[in-house]
Order: sequence, then structure tokens, then C-alpha cells
Amino acid sequence: MLPIVATLLAQGLGLLGNAVMAKGKDVIEEKLGIDLEAAVQTEEGLQNLRQLEVNHEQFLLTNALENRKLDVANVTNARDSNVRIQESGNASWLAKNAIYIIAFIVIIGGGVILVTSKEADVRMAAVSCITLVLGFFYGTTQQNRAKDSTIASLAGGSK
Repeated sequence: MLPIVATLLAQGLGLLGNAVMAKGKDVIEEKLGIDLEAAVQTEEGLQNLRQLEVNHEQFLLTNALENRKLDVANVTNARDSNVRIQESGNASWLAKNAIYIIAFIVIIGGGVILVTSKEADVRMAAVSCITLVLGFFYGTTQQNRAKDSTIASLAGGSK
């Protein structure tokens, strides 16, 4: 699925690419009534996808907003769980420190992979893992918050 998403994003079809990542290629193809793999192969197909993205903008924006809310809820739940463990008098040393040990391993391992690997996909995966860990501990960036507000306002919500 990654190649189709990368192709959609490279063609400026970000809403469509994000929907494919979130819902899956088959769901989006059924909703739009188009074969994405075939459509990205021709200029006519890309034009059709651009038109479909405009025609289904509300669905795609609502989908993006719902997925973002789920992501935020998941991170919040994980952080809350970690706080409860840290505050518990019954939690073992391992329970209190496992998350930090795993984070340390991911960041160091990702750094080693970045330094030693020549393959772009492997390096991108390492950066993604490091970013995910840092995002958990330090939250999202101001740019992501601005993006969330834009998606919410376009979808008719408020942030």
C-alpha cells in the first residue's frame, strides 16, 4: 500500500493519500468507484483523481479529522497509563522504566540505522520510529496543531 500512498502524495493528492493510509485502498476505491493503481498511471487518471478528491472533499476531510481524533486519544491514553504506573506505589522498577528503556533502544537503534544504512526506505523507517517515540514524550509540533485546526475548520468543526 505504501507505493500508492507515496504516488498520491507526490501528485498533490494528500487527502486521498491520507484516506488510503487510514481506511485502506480497497475501502477508498469502493467509495470513489475507481482503481487507484490504474488511475495514477495516466495523466487522465490523475485528473480524474483530482476531480474525485474535490467531489468527495467533505468525506475525505471528515475521515482525516476522525483519524486524527483517534490518534490523539490513543496517545493520551498511553500517556495517562504511563502516569498511573509512575504514580503507583505497587509498580515494579521494570514497570516504571520499561517505556524509557524501549524508547532509548528505539532512538539509539534508529540512529545506528541512519548512520549505517544507504537505503532510503530503511532510513525513512528509522526516522519514523524515532519521530514516533519523541512525539510520545514531547507531544506534537506547533505545525501539526495548526494542521489539525485547519482540518477541523474545513470539516465544519472547531479546534
